[in-house]
Amino acid sequence: MVRLNDAEKLDLERAVVAAEKRTSVEIVLAVADMCDDYRAHTLPFAAATGFAVFGGLAALMPEIHVRTALLIVGAVTLVVAAVLQWPPLRLLTAPRAAKESAATRLAGQEFAALVAGRTAAGTGVLVFIALAEHHAEIVPEPALAVRVPQATWQGIMDTLTGALKAGRVVDGIKAAVIACGEAAAAAFPAGADERDELPNAPHTARPL
Repeated sequence: MVRLNDAEKLDLERAVVAAEKRTSVEIVLAVADMCDDYRAHTLPFAAATGFAVFGGLAALMPEIHVRTALLIVGAVTLVVAAVLQWPPLRLLTAPRAAKESAATRLAGQEFAALVAGRTAAGTGVLVFIALAEHHAEIVPEPALAVRVPQATWQGIMDTLTGALKAGRVVDGIKAAVIACGEAAAAAFPAGADERDELPNAPHTARPL
């Protein structure tokens, strides 16, 4: 799975600093390696594999003793369950809806912890990236949300998601940060006495 190294994190921090020079809006970047452990989805997958094996045995070896068949099915189920403890496989077997839900939930947690109510003018915005899920969310504070159309944020998210899927992680995030700065600057340009209210370094997001 993709993880950001220290040099990449520093590169992204510089992108946030550069984007904020044009606007009074505070941009907060949160990056999650994976938004859930998805263990809840491994047992049904292993059980389904066991049932499939049982069906195959019944069809191909109708003479097999039930006890033997159950032992084989049990062994296969346990092996599959054990193999699925490897995080990339847990991610692979999780439904897309479950991954999107986990990413959205973690983005909400990060917004509440890092952005909500923490700027004097209510103009902070969270750029959330889920690396394993190839998912992105942009969550603005209310004062910013009413001045920048949701369609603008959605366009930035769609472009960022495409970059994540294509493997252009750092470049995609930097482009999204710059785009957020440009969108924010149109509504809230930088003033002469701007101060940094929120951290610029990427925050590592972890599920609770």
